[in-house]
Amino acid sequence: MSELTRAWKKTVGNELLWILFGCLVYLYFLLFRWPNTPFYQGADQAYFMEHAKRMLRGQMMYRDFFEYLTPGTDLVYLSLFKVFGVRAWIPSLTILVLGFAITWLTVAISRNVMDKKASLLSGLLFLVLGYRFFLNGTHHWFSVLATMAATSVLIRERSPARICCAGVFCAFALFFTPLRGALAAIGLGVFLLWEYRREKQTPSRFLKNEAILIGPFVAVSLLENVYFVTAAGARKFFYSTVIFLLKYYPSELYGSWRAYMIDIPRPISIKTLPQLGACLLMYGMVPLIYLLFFACVRRVSPTQPREPWNCLMLINITGLFLFLSVANSPIWIRLAVVSPPAWILLLWLIHSPGRLNGMLRGTLWAGTVAWMIATPLKTQRSKVWYLDARVGRTAFSNPIRYQKYRWVLERTRPGEFFFGSYNPDVYYSAGLQNPSEVPLITRNDFTRPEQVENIVDALDKKRVRYVLWAQSQDVARSAREHDNLPPLRAYLSRHYHVVETFADGDQAWERNP
Repeated sequence: MSELTRAWKKTVGNELLWILFGCLVYLYFLLFRWPNTPFYQGADQAYFMEHAKRMLRGQMMYRDFFEYLTPGTDLVYLSLFKVFGVRAWIPSLTILVLGFAITWLTVAISRNVMDKKASLLSGLLFLVLGYRFFLNGTHHWFSVLATMAATSVLIRERSPARICCAGVFCAFALFFTPLRGALAAIGLGVFLLWEYRREKQTPSRFLKNEAILIGPFVAVSLLENVYFVTAAGARKFFYSTVIFLLKYYPSELYGSWRAYMIDIPRPISIKTLPQLGACLLMYGMVPLIYLLFFACVRRVSPTQPREPWNCLMLINITGLFLFLSVANSPIWIRLAVVSPPAWILLLWLIHSPGRLNGMLRGTLWAGTVAWMIATPLKTQRSKVWYLDARVGRTAFSNPIRYQKYRWVLERTRPGEFFFGSYNPDVYYSAGLQNPSEVPLITRNDFTRPEQVENIVDALDKKRVRYVLWAQSQDVARSAREHDNLPPLRAYLSRHYHVVETFADGDQAWERNP
């Protein structure tokens, strides 16, 4: 009995457990309407859920439908659907688990370079200022989780077993986001080079460590993708995951450097002030803090040999190479995705004793705790609309989206063919099938002419009754856009007519009798 009492007291006194429990509660009330109704989750993760549903029906990625990323995220949702069925709560639960896991790894890594309270604060700052504004179970978070896991394995020591394990985690990151996984492996290799020079290791040991890192990374990366290369064809796989990304992905505004600071919250008001602050902080902190750290190491490290410089440099190089994975399109949400190392370094820079640093840490603690209480309360008290979708009861906080999806549910049958030009999430919630090989279309070179031809052919052969057309397909966002959609618009004007125009300008088209 006394042993149980001591264990209980130890658990109660463990701030880490209580803080992480608070993270779970915080995320739960952001993602579920009390007591257990999931909030609608669309955005980018809808593409992967739609792909998983198509694979459930026996279709093959790259061959039967278009995908420009490696298959990791699609397979995660496919596994969840096979175990639990296609359910409304799966995306919300996925987001909750991802947020908790990355927060926990951020805290675990930071405890190697600072005290317990500062490490907890680094994780909470990431959660409320980074993760909070991108609640989306997409490939970005999965690959960052794998990269942070690789860093956590190496943070204490660089034994052969740990280096091998880190290489495997980098391969997992590549399975979700190809560029990020490759850069993560390169970044760890750069760190091993830096440590070799700093510690004056023998060349043979350095080369052995590099081989132990790269060998498992390459081997596991090949094993992960070989089935899809064989089943879909090497040529098609290479075009989708390499050629398309290099040649056509930058055509989309959010896929190029032109997107820098385009997503600043507007209009600027009291309501958008928290978002604006988080956005500007992210733009200012990443990657500036990594450059500041390099300057700090050069100036301070000779005078403070007791600082864990090896651990700090590993965190810094990881963060820098994570930033390079989004440098071609550095928008706010992508900077938030790669921000965990930046939060650790920020807290390390202000962890030293001093009145100013103490006041700053106290202000950050107070603001973080207040945010973690106020945000879920606001979410739970906000007005919602409930929809009994075909995947389960769902809470909508956006009345326009609720109106749109209710309209679709009332006029379609489960399994019916339906084309949503920019709404792949409607296939998931309404249990519908996409007749074409692409999940969405854009009015630029991101949507290829042959894909437009495939859509027209699918609409015609399968006699698709309804098309949900987004207003954005008719509005150019840049003079540089090359619009490939005229054949599709012409087909719609000949064979369909508008039956509903929603408040956001989107239209529902019905096939002519």
